[in-house]
Amino acid sequence: MIVFWDWNGTLLDDFFTGPLILNRMLVKRGLRPVTDEEYYEVFDFPVIKYYRQVGFDLEAETFEQIAADYIEAYDALSDRIPARAGAVETLRRLHADGHRQFILSASERSLVERQVRRLGLADWLDGIYAHGDGYAYGKEALGRRAMEELGAAASDCLLVGDTVHDSEVADAMGIGCLLVTGGHHDRKRLSVAGRPVADSLDEIYALIRARSLR
Repeated sequence: MIVFWDWNGTLLDDFFTGPLILNRMLVKRGLRPVTDEEYYEVFDFPVIKYYRQVGFDLEAETFEQIAADYIEAYDALSDRIPARAGAVETLRRLHADGHRQFILSASERSLVERQVRRLGLADWLDGIYAHGDGYAYGKEALGRRAMEELGAAASDCLLVGDTVHDSEVADAMGIGCLLVTGGHHDRKRLSVAGRPVADSLDEIYALIRARSLR
């Protein structure tokens, strides 16, 4: 089986950066900060959509200017962000089981590569599909391109993510999807996608193993 892993919030434990950076950006512009619960409700892809929802004036400044502000703040934190609990062991076990594993991310490729190396995950991954910039436009097209390049049958692929967008990407790719809590969408939000939802990467491993043994 080919497993496509979302990065931010799925293998990388970076939920805290979302509301932290967003609130810094909101306060800087004289806007009301959000709670963690509100962040869970509004965070979405493409991120321009959720910037509008929380009050950014996209007439006064461009999306690229707002995104550059976020990217600068995130980069300053990026080397301190840990892997999610169980990430190394889950990747290692799936690799040992013979599965191929790729990251599929809306983040900037060079940043993802740097984080993967720092966290010691590279040995268990077969490749990274990510964007050339940090604007996080989404990854439906990226996922379809990955499938085409790999010559992969949809029935042999699975996407694991932490947001409803990951379910939408899986739909666009025509493949199955598992979702995990603890990332950028909570269980309540994930449940609307109609996918299996796990609370840990250990549970994700068990679900993938059960699926592959069918």
